[in-house]
Amino acid sequence: MTPQIFKDDKGKKIGVFLPYKDYEKMMRALEDAADERAYDRAIRRKEATIPLKEAIKLRKEKLKKKNDKV
Repeated sequence: MTPQIFKDDKGKKIGVFLPYKDYEKMMRALEDAADERAYDRAIRRKEATIPLKEAIKLRKEKLKKKNDKV
């Protein structure tokens, strides 16, 4: 990774530029970490799981209800 740091006139770091491939790699790693945290949290709470098809159906129903209110 070869980031470029941007600084203001006083030398304070204000931004970063990095190659898009590095950005994509970093975002995938963050998403994976978030998924792992959510999984660990569900296991600790002993939450019930449901099949993916059912989860998709429930999500669509929830979105439909939300859109009907608007």
